[in-house]
Amino acid sequence: MAVRSDLKEKKSEGNSTSTQHLLAILGFTAGVIFYLMIR
Repeated sequence: MAVRSDLKEKKSEGNSTSTQHLLAILGFTAGVIFYLMIR
């Protein structure tokens, strides 16, 4: 998963910062949901 996130970050550099910010929010939300599920 670390490699996929790294590729997404490199692609986001070409796009606007809003896209990178949106990906960060989605990643954070997914992390919280995953944490709640395994807890």
